[in-house]
Amino acid sequence: MKVPCAYLSYNEVNKRDELRAPSVDCTMGCDSCGWNPREAERRMKTGVWVLDNGRMKLCFRNGE
Repeated sequence: MKVPCAYLSYNEVNKRDELRAPSVDCTMGCDSCGWNPREAERRMKTGVWVLDNGRMKLCFRNGE
């Protein structure tokens, strides 16, 4: 699977690193997926952390 969210993970059974992707239902919409490292970095830079009902959440202006 050639996706930007793929990462190396050590497999104890096979004793080697294996390429894996997050266990999510992937629709191959990498441009807007939070598992994509570039998209996650963009969200952290453009989002604003807000306290909501005792919990912190990352919020965005419409269209971002």
